[in-house]
Amino acid sequence: NSIYTIKPGLSETMAKVKIVAGTKEQKNIRDSVKMLYEAIPGSSMEILPGLRHGDLSINQPERYAKMLTDWLFSGRTGHLPRLAHEQGTLDHSGTGRFRGG
Repeated sequence: NSIYTIKPGLSETMAKVKIVAGTKEQKNIRDSVKMLYEAIPGSSMEILPGLRHGDLSINQPERYAKMLTDWLFSGRTGHLPRLAHEQGTLDHSGTGRFRGG
């Protein structure tokens, strides 16, 4: 595997992003994780001790699902997030941006 290449415009994403890796990942994966974290403003990163690539989702699916669910709904008031079309309008200019309303 080669190191991940950051795509143009990634730093402009408005998506909620969590990057998860294990301490036993290959060096190129660890380097890519760091690059992604630094490139995406507001992203969060979690490095899990003793795990290799895929260990969490494959060998600990309940822990993985809980971690993601807790993260996805953190700061929410017990309801599902509103859909983009309920909050504002999508910008169809090709940028993928959302204009809140």
